Amino acid sequence: MSNLGKPLVVMTVLPMDTEDAQTKANALETLSKLAKLTQTKKVNNLIVVDNAKIEAIYSSVSQVDFYGVANKAIVETIDVFNTLSSMPSSVKGLDPMEWGKLFTDGEGLTVYGELTIDNFSEETAIAEAVVNNLNGNLLAGGFDLKQSRYVGVIIAANKEVWSKIPSSSITYAMAMVNDQCGTPRGVFKGIYTIDTPDPVVKVYSMFAGLGLPDSRVAQLRKDAQEHMQTVKGKDEGRNLSLNLDTGTNETISAAQKVKDKIAAKSSAFGKLVGGVVDRRKP
Repeated sequence: MSNLGKPLVVMTVLPMDTEDAQTKANALETLSKLAKLTQTKKVNNLIVVDNAKIEAIYSSVSQVDFYGVANKAIVETIDVFNTLSSMPSSVKGLDPMEWGKLFTDGEGLTVYGELTIDNFSEETAIAEAVVNNLNGNLLAGGFDLKQSRYVGVIIAANKEVWSKIPSSSITYAMAMVNDQCGTPRGVFKGIYTIDTPDPVVKVYSMFAGLGLPDSRVAQLRKDAQEHMQTVKGKDEGRNLSLNLDTGTNETISAAQKVKDKIAAKSSAFGKLVGGVVDRRKP
């Protein structure tokens, strides 16, 4: 696909905590291969979804609804960036060129998330939400956000809510992003008035150009190795039990057969039939 010359974005999935050792080992191998393809720029953006994290966040959702809810949450932020970046803003829009850089020019891994703010009138409320969103995203944890190449933040609310938000709230929020992300090459901001009856502020953030999530990879590797060791122990135990079924090896069994044959000849019945000559044969 990279030979077509089009930007290539890959979304890969890390397994749940409850999944088996082979699945975790396969996930690590796949992540390693995709990371190398990203380094060589055959993959322009690698998004890592961590099912273990999603499983924890949506633990109260029924099994029937879980995947529908989780999948919607995973794509929602991408859909918002894609939709709002094509729309005008009376204040400051995140334009399509900025969205294009954010999504296809990170040259690394990307994480994103969204947060709803009810108590938006506090001057530091949005800044605090952005900080929480940095580490509370739906995707894999353990990233170093100071590696960010590009950062995008979209803040959306209805007209009535915007009238109650002090302008300093947005200033604090963007300053916090710059500080937490180590002054990225580009920080793109979008302020949008949306048609919604909910009296809340929605904050969507995306961080592109990151390295691998070291702590999550290390934990996954540890889990896979521990599970593999357990499986190996079970296999060895199973082989041992199979070898002990008869209690003897083939050499001992062969020797026993000879002894049994000698004993049979020495028995009364052996003596009885041992010297009999079959005269029925011609």
